[in-house]
Amino acid sequence: MGTNTTTDDVTIDTGAMLELGTGGTSGLIVSGQPIHNNGTLVVNHSDTVTLNQIIDGNGALVQAGVGETLITAADTYTGATSITGGTLALAGNGSIAASSGVHANSVFDLSATTNTAPSITALDGTGAIILGANTLNLTNANSGFGNVFSGVASGTGGLAVGAGTEILAGDNTYTGATTVNQGATLQLGNGGTGGRISTSSAIHNNGALVVDHSDAVALTQGIDGTGNLTQQGQGITTLSAANSYTGATTITAGTLALSGDGSIATSSGVHDNGVFDVSGSSSTTPSIAALE
Repeated sequence: MGTNTTTDDVTIDTGAMLELGTGGTSGLIVSGQPIHNNGTLVVNHSDTVTLNQIIDGNGALVQAGVGETLITAADTYTGATSITGGTLALAGNGSIAASSGVHANSVFDLSATTNTAPSITALDGTGAIILGANTLNLTNANSGFGNVFSGVASGTGGLAVGAGTEILAGDNTYTGATTVNQGATLQLGNGGTGGRISTSSAIHNNGALVVDHSDAVALTQGIDGTGNLTQQGQGITTLSAANSYTGATTITAGTLALSGDGSIATSSGVHDNGVFDVSGSSSTTPSIAALE
């Protein structure tokens, strides 16, 4: 398929697939007209491709090549977005907020979008997310879509979970804030040794923050908000900041430890069904609101 020019809309019917490219540098639709995608649109290039037309419909988009696909329009398609190779990037006003979710098994680059808070419905995969200075918002993390992301999100931007449950199973390096909205859950770890955020990332928790590790995790940044904290894994979670969150603290397994200036004095209380270790606290009289 070469470079095709058309003044007509492009339509992909239900059950059909349109593949742009076969792994090389050719295979493109040059048109300002929309792509009505009710099937599957696949981009398979080795170079950079720009899709500046709106993609609508209930179909899926697949970034399959080793190249880069730039989305510069506010697309409204509602199917899944899969990144199996190369890079899918949002640039300018590019948006895929209506997509049912992103399977990010390669690179998802948000650094060039002019929207400082780009949103997607849900996220899973093993790839890389380049945030730049932007904060990625997950609007419904477990809406029948995968919700375990074991890749790495990087940049000076942050992550916000608006609804549902998102599990981070990789060791993320982004330094912006981590926000958990009311009614949402962010889980660090999935029972193993992966699943961290940078200690430079402040945690604003108005929902539920769950730590599920088999090893030792240190949360040296402060946790604020009205949300709850749960120590769920078999490992040890150590808090060394004067946290100000006001929700409940629950230990269902493993150990929650206070170290140095670590404090959970503003928490509404501790439900201790594991181990609550205050031996490393620099305070000889660490305080909690209640204990059961």
